[in-house]
Amino acid sequence: MPRQAQAPLPATSRPRIRLLRRHNPSVLILASGAMLSLLMLGAALAREGTRGAQARPARIAEPIFQATPLLVESVHNAARITPDSAAAAPPPQAPAWAVHPMIFNGRVLRPVRTIRMKVTAYCPCRLCCGSRAHGITASGMSVYTNGMDLVAADTHVLPFWSLVSIPGYAHGRAVPVLDRGSQVKGNHLDILMPTHAQAMAWGVHYLEVTVWTYAD
Repeated sequence: MPRQAQAPLPATSRPRIRLLRRHNPSVLILASGAMLSLLMLGAALAREGTRGAQARPARIAEPIFQATPLLVESVHNAARITPDSAAAAPPPQAPAWAVHPMIFNGRVLRPVRTIRMKVTAYCPCRLCCGSRAHGITASGMSVYTNGMDLVAADTHVLPFWSLVSIPGYAHGRAVPVLDRGSQVKGNHLDILMPTHAQAMAWGVHYLEVTVWTYAD
């Protein structure tokens, strides 16, 4: 099909096209110059950044959290504690004397030692203490001190005011050493009884005697 000839442009537009064509080389030159300037500016900035990075030492990032030796030791200790080891370690227990304290004169006692001793008995009568018996012990205290719960001992072994507990005597409570006797020597105790009959009924025993002292 034959091409149709295009209608000629209006006369008013022709000068405009010629004007654009006339100014196109200048526009291209200006655009090229601007592009070159931008490239040169970018290269200069890149060189400046490189020199600044080389001049400044690299900064090492500091740790936000620093472990102290105490914390490290605590962590190590915690690591050593396992459920098995924690279960195997029994809790500390108070000594028996603290659980069921022995008390004398309102103060708690603790045991010092145990001695195997010969234990006999006597009473304040003349048969046991002689014709000069007057109810006063060798320490100067009355035989009624501590409710008559007291003992005679060899003061070289147990000085006056030592405290002892004797199985079967004074309900196992601690009693003071307040007396001595010519027949009481070495590991020998003579316990005071209210009556001569009670003293004779006691007889002679060899017992483990506990010596006490004040816990405070």
